Amino acid sequence: MPKHVGSLIVGTGLSRTYYEVDQGPDVPSAEDDEFRGTVLDPKWTPAGINITYALNGQGILIATPTITSPLPGRQLKQPIPAGAEWRLRAKCNWSQVVAANSSYVGVFCQVGAGRMVEIKLGWNAGLCICTFRWLTLGAFFANVASFNVADSGLDARGIGPRWVWFEIRLEAGTLHFSCSFNGTDFFETHTETIAAFLTVPPTQFGLKFDKIATVPTATRITLLVDWFRASTDLTEILNGREITVQLLPNPAP
Repeated sequence: MPKHVGSLIVGTGLSRTYYEVDQGPDVPSAEDDEFRGTVLDPKWTPAGINITYALNGQGILIATPTITSPLPGRQLKQPIPAGAEWRLRAKCNWSQVVAANSSYVGVFCQVGAGRMVEIKLGWNAGLCICTFRWLTLGAFFANVASFNVADSGLDARGIGPRWVWFEIRLEAGTLHFSCSFNGTDFFETHTETIAAFLTVPPTQFGLKFDKIATVPTATRITLLVDWFRASTDLTEILNGREITVQLLPNPAP
């Protein structure tokens, strides 16, 4: 069977090539998670409170804020692999949007259990992308970059208006925070050196969930993560592949 990196060739005859925006690396890293099971992988260490988790068995991690006491939020984290440079990406969204009900989902990097920087998708009476600094989980320090996105409402399934692909990249001592609304075109929203806030290289990274107000049962927002991927090879393509499917010809009568 013919095969090459990033493509799937099946049979002979007519072929069709298309771009699969969420196709993962040919060889996943130990840190990657597609959330395809029904039990959270033990590679993740939960931290914080007031968020419950579930996996739907179809590749989606579901996180639901509890009713009261919103802070300090919740993390799913794992050690950053050895290497001076690394990159992570994750695909995030939410469902059950309620006006003025502030919930966030995104990615972060952190020094142990101390200083942390994150980029996340939020609903705070409107869609927004935020980059926050924290002294520790639950001890907010500064909003360093935020912007609103003109998009609202749910689709027919009750899913939020946009899936957002997030990226954090550590390169040459500088952290780069980026996002994409199509999984292909990433734009940088914030950069900062390690010395600017963290002071030493981060040792943990992962997923972050927040709820910054009391959450009545009827208006809880469900936060969604499709996948998480990371690599110490900055040239590796963490999502997106050209897929070629070659159709079998009809058998002779």
